[in-house]
Amino acid sequence: MRFNLPRIFSPLKRVPEFWGHSGLSGAFSYYCPSKDLYFTGTVNQAAYPNLSYKLLVKLVNCF
Repeated sequence: MRFNLPRIFSPLKRVPEFWGHSGLSGAFSYYCPSKDLYFTGTVNQAAYPNLSYKLLVKLVNCF
């Protein structure tokens, strides 16, 4: 699965493209080809399925 945030949601800094998959309970595994980074983990939150995507964006901005 490809995850790419539209420019309108991040007008100041472009979020790079991710390839991978996330599960219903917040488990995720993604690869960012532009930065050659792998992200795997879990947020253990079935009530907030978008939490893993928010975490990905915050983490990639650290690099």
